[in-house]
Amino acid sequence: SGDGGDELFAGYPTFQAERVGGPLTRHLGPTWRQLLRSVAQKLPVSRDNISLDFRIKQFLRGVGYPDEARHQIWLGSFTPTEVAGLLTPDVRELLGPVDPLDEILRTVNETPVSDPWDRLLVYYCRYYLSGDILVKADRASMAVGLEVRAPFLDPEVVALACRLPPRHRLRGFQTKAVCRRVAERLLPRELAKRPKKGFGIPVGHWLRGPLRPLMEELLGEARLRSEGIFQPAPVRALVDAHLAGTVDARKPLWTLMAFQLW
Repeated sequence: SGDGGDELFAGYPTFQAERVGGPLTRHLGPTWRQLLRSVAQKLPVSRDNISLDFRIKQFLRGVGYPDEARHQIWLGSFTPTEVAGLLTPDVRELLGPVDPLDEILRTVNETPVSDPWDRLLVYYCRYYLSGDILVKADRASMAVGLEVRAPFLDPEVVALACRLPPRHRLRGFQTKAVCRRVAERLLPRELAKRPKKGFGIPVGHWLRGPLRPLMEELLGEARLRSEGIFQPAPVRALVDAHLAGTVDARKPLWTLMAFQLW
């Protein structure tokens, strides 16, 4: 598999967004950031998977957060404020003043790395790769008894990636710059120049179609009230907005359903 390539060599669109998000965070005040978010919310909602309007809105949610936390917001489903708005008062009281982003910032700050791009490499490898991508690959492959090897995660390759200056990972807005240069020497041009194709699934469509009954069951008002964890009203508002097509709420709804199944 190619697991590790995007994390080690800055292959995700979030690295391109960082070129814009970093300066916006440093130079725009809260009023301007809120204005941008308000304008973005008026964009027509596309039902395409990871559409342009979805990416713009997701990007603007993270502006204003510290670097590593900003990327967690881009990749995740909820901001800490949004989580608090979903939980019942009793659960919020039990949790106390906890910020789920604190662990990320603490972990990255404890590493002897100062360059902002290297700090992002630490975040992606520590959380997104080891806690998500590799878990997915391991469970899916072991479910059918299939051995998967990840050459990018050979210790020598990882060490090399960590020594590279950031400009060899992201050159301007070109992701995985050094990997592309190598590919141009070894592969036909039409392959080496191919645009990135992410591993995405049409969750938004599924939630309006074959998975809608499961969503309604897991996030139904009676069930939520009996469990006492999530407030039914804001959850229902997310469901209704997604079904109506006024909001692409596939990420938060998928996350809530996964929690409910767990």
